[in-house]
Amino acid sequence: MVTNATKWAVVCLATALTLSEAQAGLNASSFAPIEFSNRAQCALDSRLPARSVLVVGDGYDAGRLGFNIAKLNAGVSAGKETDAMETYRRAVGFTFTTVANRLLAGHLPLLDQQLRGLLSTCESTKKCRALDLELSELWKKSQDQALSSAQHVTCIKSDRFSALQGHLNKSRPSLSDLNELGALLSKSQPTCEQSSPTTDRFFLLQIDLPSVPKNFDSIGFDFWRSLKTYASWAWRSAPEVRAAMGRYAELFPGLALEDEVLLAPNGCRAITLPVCDLQRLSLDAVRELAKPPQTASGFEAELPNGPQFDLLTKGSRSVADGFLGTNGTATEEWVKNFSKRFNEARWVSRNKLQSVARTGSWLNQLSAATLTEDLKRDLERFSPEANPEFASQLAAVCVEARILRDPQFKVLRPDFESVLESGSTLGLSASELKNQKLLLPRVIEAVKTIGLNIKPICESLESSLFSKVSYDYGYLSDWARERMNGLVSQKSLPKETRVRGWNRPEPYLTLSEGKVEICRSPIACMQSVLKAYVDLYSVSVWSAALGRAHRLKDSNLFNPYAELNACKVYDPWFATDQANAMLTQRLITSALTAALPVPIFAEFESKRPQVKSFNTKIDNGAIRFEPEFSDESNRRTFFADLGPLTGAPCAVQYANEAGAPFQVYGVGGVTLNYCSDNKGSETELNDKSEGKTSAARRSICGGCTINLTSAVSSIAAAAPAGPIRFAFGAARAFSLYVNAQKDEKNRPISYIVRPEYVADAYSENRGSIPARCEPSLINGFRCFEDLCAANAAHVLETKTGLRATSAGIQYEGESTFTQQGPSSGTVGIRVNECDGEIMARVSCDPTMRRFEMRSEFSAFSRSCTALLERSQPGGVR
Repeated sequence: MVTNATKWAVVCLATALTLSEAQAGLNASSFAPIEFSNRAQCALDSRLPARSVLVVGDGYDAGRLGFNIAKLNAGVSAGKETDAMETYRRAVGFTFTTVANRLLAGHLPLLDQQLRGLLSTCESTKKCRALDLELSELWKKSQDQALSSAQHVTCIKSDRFSALQGHLNKSRPSLSDLNELGALLSKSQPTCEQSSPTTDRFFLLQIDLPSVPKNFDSIGFDFWRSLKTYASWAWRSAPEVRAAMGRYAELFPGLALEDEVLLAPNGCRAITLPVCDLQRLSLDAVRELAKPPQTASGFEAELPNGPQFDLLTKGSRSVADGFLGTNGTATEEWVKNFSKRFNEARWVSRNKLQSVARTGSWLNQLSAATLTEDLKRDLERFSPEANPEFASQLAAVCVEARILRDPQFKVLRPDFESVLESGSTLGLSASELKNQKLLLPRVIEAVKTIGLNIKPICESLESSLFSKVSYDYGYLSDWARERMNGLVSQKSLPKETRVRGWNRPEPYLTLSEGKVEICRSPIACMQSVLKAYVDLYSVSVWSAALGRAHRLKDSNLFNPYAELNACKVYDPWFATDQANAMLTQRLITSALTAALPVPIFAEFESKRPQVKSFNTKIDNGAIRFEPEFSDESNRRTFFADLGPLTGAPCAVQYANEAGAPFQVYGVGGVTLNYCSDNKGSETELNDKSEGKTSAARRSICGGCTINLTSAVSSIAAAAPAGPIRFAFGAARAFSLYVNAQKDEKNRPISYIVRPEYVADAYSENRGSIPARCEPSLINGFRCFEDLCAANAAHVLETKTGLRATSAGIQYEGESTFTQQGPSSGTVGIRVNECDGEIMARVSCDPTMRRFEMRSEFSAFSRSCTALLERSQPGGVR
C-alpha cells in the first residue's frame, strides 16, 4: 500500500536529485544580470524587485544541537557540531530554492489578499492554524507538478566576495572587472548542495533568478513576500525539507528560520518595497552592524534618535564602493562580524526589557504620586543648600525630565505589540511576558505622572536654588549625558553611586526585608523610572529589527538610498530635471535678450529640497514618518557677457549667495577669475573656469578668458543684434547643460553586465577579454564592435533564444562603423541555425546609450525566415 508518507518521500528524493543535478551543471547563464549603479540609480532601483539575493546565516544553534545530541547518545561529540552546521546550511539553501522554483514555475501561487490577511492576523494574534492549513493544501497541490519542473533558480555558497558581487564595490565596471568575472565563471562555483571544508557556522548564500517573467517588475515584491511566507512554513512542515535535514529532521524545525537568517538584496534592488515607516527604517539600519566593530551605531545608543533622524544626520552617503567591507573579504569573517554585533544588540535589548519589567514590578508597591510627595518631604527634612549631593541629584532629575518633555519625544509612545513580540524572542520567559502586559504600561503612566508633578518643583528650584548653588553633573544618567551632546563636560559618577543616589541617612526602597536596596532616595527612584522609560523606547525603536515577527526579515544592506528615497530625503531625478529646466530657461532668456547690445542673463535656479524634520503618524498601527522641508530660497544669478563690447570674452556675474559657479563661456586657454563676497575674496589662474565655494550669502565675480573665442567675440561685437546674439546665449546654455550631464553621482547611470556574455567573450578570446569588448559588455550586450548592432543582437536572443555569432550595421548615408551621435540604419545578424542574415531597422545614440528597434526581425533567406517563424512569438512581419 502506498501511503502519503511514502509518496512524499519519493517526491522529496526526486526533487533533491533534480536540484542536485541542476546545480552540478552551473554555468554563466545560471546567474542574473549584474547591475552597476551610482547613487541616483540606486535610489531608483530600490523601487524594483531584486533578482539576486544574499542569505546571511549563523548556524550556531544548529551546531549546538548537534553537539548536545551526539553527547547524549554516544558520549562522543567531537566534530558533530560541524556536521550539524553543514547540514543546516544545505537545508536552508534547499528550502529557499525549492520554494522559489515552485513559485516561478507557477506550481505555488503568489499570496492573494486573503492569505495576506491571514498572515497579518497570525502575526497579531499568534493563531496560525488557519494559515498553516491553507499553506499545507497549496504545498500538496504543488508536489506532483514539481517532479517534472525545470529549475529556475541558482543557489551558490559564496566563500569570498568576488566579481559576482563586484557591483557592491564600484558604480562602473572596468575591463579588469570583466576579466575577473570571466576567470571566475570559467571555474565551477560551490553550490548550496555541496559539502564544504569550512565549519559553515557563518555562511553567505547567493540565490539568483536568471530568467523571470516579463512582468516581474510588477509582481516581484509579491514573489518575495510569498517566498518568505512559504519558506517559513516549509522549514517547519514540508516533507521535502525535512528529508534534506537528514538525521536532524526532528530537531531543525524547532530552530525558527526567522531567527537564524537575514535576506539582503545583492545590489540596489529590494526584496520589500521601501516605505518611510519605523519598521522598514529600523530593518535597513542593521547595515550599521555590518560595519567594523569600532564603528558606532544607533543600536548601541542609550537613547537612540531613531532611524528617521539618522537619515537626516547622515544624508548622502557612500554606495557601491564597498562601504561594508565587501571588496575581496572572506564572507565567513564578514558574516561573523555582522552576526556577532547583531546578536549583541539583541542581548542589550533583552536586558533593557528585563530592567523595565523589574521597575514596573516595584511600581506596583510604590506609585509615582507617592514618589513626588516623598520628594517634597525630603526637601523639608534635608537642606539642598547644605547638601551638595542632594542638590546635584535634584538638578539631574530635573534635566532628565525636561529632556523627555521635548516635543521630539512625543514619539516615545512605544508600540507595545512590537515590544512584547520582541521580548518573546529575546529570551524572556512566558511568565515574564504575561506580566509585561501590565508592567510596561505601568512604567509609561509613572513617567507621565512624574513629568507633571516634578515640573513645578523644578521651576521653583531653578529660581530659588539652582542659580545659587554649584552642583555636580556627575549624577546625570548616561542617556541624558549622551543626549546633551557634550554640553556637560564633567564625567559621570560610577553607576552604582548614581543609582543609589545621595547619601540619605536611611534607604528609601528595599526588598527582601531590607536586604536589597533598590533606591536610596525618592529622586533615585524617579531616575530609575525615567531610565526604564528610555529603555522601553530603545527596545521599541529597534523591535522590528531585533525582535522576530514569525516571518523572515530582509534589509537593504547595501543600498542606503532605499530609505533616503522613500523618505524623500534624496530625489534621484533632481539633478536631471534641474539640468533640463535650466537649459530651457537659458534658451528662453537668450531669445529675449538677443536684441540687447550686451547679452544679459537672469537665472533662477532651484535648490535640492532639504528635509529638516519628520512628522510622526500612526497608520493602521504602524509608525510612519512624513518629511517636513526647509524653506530655501532659490539661487538668483545676474550674468552679463561683455565680449561683444570689449572684443574679448569677458563677463561679470552677481549672485545672491556664494558658491554660484562663474559661468563664463569658453573652450580652453587661460582664465583669470576674481570673486568677492562678504567673507573675503580670492583670485585664481587656471585653464578652466571653476566656481568659488564659501559660506557667504552673496558673491560678485568677474573674469576674462584668453583663448580662441576672442576672435569670435570680436566678430560678435561688430555683428548686429539678433540671431548672432541668440547663438552666443544658446552656445552658453548648451555648454552648461553638457557640464551638468557630467554629474556621475546625482544623475541616474547604470551598467548591466550579463555573466553569460562575459563568459563567452572570455573563452572565445582565450582567457583575456579585449578592450574592444568593453563598451558592449558593460551595456549588457555581447562582444560586438558596434553598440547599435550589439543591442539588436541582444534583442534577437531575448525574443528567440537563438545565439548571435556576428552582428553588423549599415548606417544611412554611410557604410562605416560609428559610435558617435544619433544614427539609424539596418542591422544584419547571423546565427548558426540558418544560412543568411536576420535583419532589422534600428535607431540609436551610443553616446547617450539610447537604442530603439524600429522594425521586427526579418530575413531574405528561406531558412532564416522559417527559423524566425518557429522561434519568434507572433512570427515574422
